[in-house]
Amino acid sequence: MTVSPVVRGASFVVGIAMAWAQTPAPAPEPACVVGGVSWTDARAVFDPFGSLRISGTDRDGARELVFTFPEIEPPPPGERQIGGESPLQLRCNGAVATGTAKIAAISATAVQMQGELRIGDAAAVPFSIALACTLAPAGIAGAPALPRPGADAVASKPVNEDLVFCALGNTGTGSDVQRRIGQAIARLAPTGPLDFVLLLGDNFLPRGVAKTSDVAWRRCFEEPYPDLQLPMAFHAVLGDRDHLGDIVAQNEYGRGNVRWDLPHFAYSFTHKAHGAEFLFVGIDTTKYSGSVREPPMRYVSRTMGAKIEASKAPFKIVFGHHSMHGGGPEGRATPAAAALRERTEVPFAKNGVTLYLAGGDHHLELLQPEGRPLEVISGTGGGLVRSATWSADTRFAAATPGFTWFRWDGKTLEISFRDADGNVLHVHRLAGPAAAGPGEAGK
Repeated sequence: MTVSPVVRGASFVVGIAMAWAQTPAPAPEPACVVGGVSWTDARAVFDPFGSLRISGTDRDGARELVFTFPEIEPPPPGERQIGGESPLQLRCNGAVATGTAKIAAISATAVQMQGELRIGDAAAVPFSIALACTLAPAGIAGAPALPRPGADAVASKPVNEDLVFCALGNTGTGSDVQRRIGQAIARLAPTGPLDFVLLLGDNFLPRGVAKTSDVAWRRCFEEPYPDLQLPMAFHAVLGDRDHLGDIVAQNEYGRGNVRWDLPHFAYSFTHKAHGAEFLFVGIDTTKYSGSVREPPMRYVSRTMGAKIEASKAPFKIVFGHHSMHGGGPEGRATPAAAALRERTEVPFAKNGVTLYLAGGDHHLELLQPEGRPLEVISGTGGGLVRSATWSADTRFAAATPGFTWFRWDGKTLEISFRDADGNVLHVHRLAGPAAAGPGEAGK
């Protein structure tokens, strides 16, 4: 990694001045000095994912400075957090520094803290921050959520119309193979008709997106899935590679493009067809498999648990990026997979989760682990393929580009694994509630 000259120097001082007061007294002009370069538009916000972000650019607009604090949540309105520490990360023109902040006080409207940053083995560099703060839409605490079609209501199909959706992960290559898969989905869409698409993480490879106007949006989303042929919703979750970029940009893009839906680290929506209700819960498995100290991990756990416990739907489908039992190098042997198995065992069993969909492994696979929900891996949507090792749980596996197609016809949920041209490779059927009895769908 090439370290920007702005953050290479031994002197790294951040001085940001604004009024720390809840009275309407005028605030001094913000100032931020980094390695001798003055930053004049520093701003603090609790972003749509609930994390504190402090950002700014230099006087010429040539460099962008972004602090993120993953373990800080906005206190409830009118309350302050006094004292404590938080890890932080600083990005500046691609260079990354880490450190620890000592918190003086944090509220939903202002922050005061100081601490030290390190880049590799370089000497620690002090910083201090005092800023007014705002809450972005859809923050974890205190912020209004953006309206999402179907988020709080059941989307019902016409009486005799099937529910049809598809799922694919590791899509974000912008390659000819990704376009080929998009064309296959577009050809199949009218036969459904296709209701929505699930994007299972690593939506933009290799390092996420930098902003809402990043060219990767055109290359990896708009062109492979043109809105004229595929006007339906694309419900997305973040993958580990997406976290290397600006995840807030993946949230904010949906404000200008109604097809894109990625409102939070965990969210849900509901569909009903042929009298059966389907609950879908998207989760950020990078956060959910991480440290229990981080608020995003706890947020995913609370949200997912509440959604699957409250729902009476016979079909409960959870989708994320990392697999739990997959046979690829990103699969069952990884620490993330082990953490996910441990943390989902009780809530999945207690609340009757039917399916878990994952897109982190670079192959297609169907697994039936003992005592666990059926697991579908669909991780070759961008054309990147790796081999998989069959296990006792494996019912089908293929190392080929493709996607997975789902159709509920009122009797069975058909799961068909497709290649890059849409040809059927394997079909599995889950019995519906009428055939299996109440609470036994998919058994």
